[in-house]
This record gives sequence, structure tokens and C-alpha cells, in this order.
Amino acid sequence: MRAIEIIYLVTTFASVFTALPQVKQLLAMKDSDEFNLFTWVAWFLAQVAALFYSLSIHSLPYFMVNIAWISFYIAMISLIIKYRGATAKLATEEVRLDN
Repeated sequence: MRAIEIIYLVTTFASVFTALPQVKQLLAMKDSDEFNLFTWVAWFLAQVAALFYSLSIHSLPYFMVNIAWISFYIAMISLIIKYRGATAKLATEEVRLDN
């Protein structure tokens, strides 16, 4: 493996780990209104395309990178959908409790 491939893999896996605070933020805030679902789905689809490319060139390291990113995007998309409109729902529940 060439040095540039190693650098690419290390920096890409590091990027996945630096993105994990987004998951932590969603879990803590339980509100995803500031996240654009369309953007996250587009990024997910781009990684799926990259996954097929990595398979076509028979590159296990690139495949592993794609799987890491796809896992992250699945987590984000799931949490965005789960917590979509959570602030509005909470406000509605508070109003009901007050009455």
C-alpha cells in the first residue's frame, strides 16, 4: 500500500470519528429541526455510490471507509427522522398538561 493510500485511509477514518459529536448532539438535544434531512440523504447516497465503486475496483480499504461513513449516515438519518419536530411536539404536550 502506498503512503498516499495510508494517509487517505487514516484521515478518512479520523473524519468519521470527528463527525460522531453530531450523533451525540442529536441524542442529547432530542431535536433535529436544524438538520436538513435532504442533505444527509444525499450524502448517504453518495457514499452508497462510492461503496459500489470500491467493490468494482476490489478495494477492501475503501470499502471499509464507505461502510464507516454509511453507518454514520444511517445513524444520523434515523435520529433526524426520530427527532423531527420534537420541539413542537414537546410544546403541544406542555400545553395539554397545563390545561
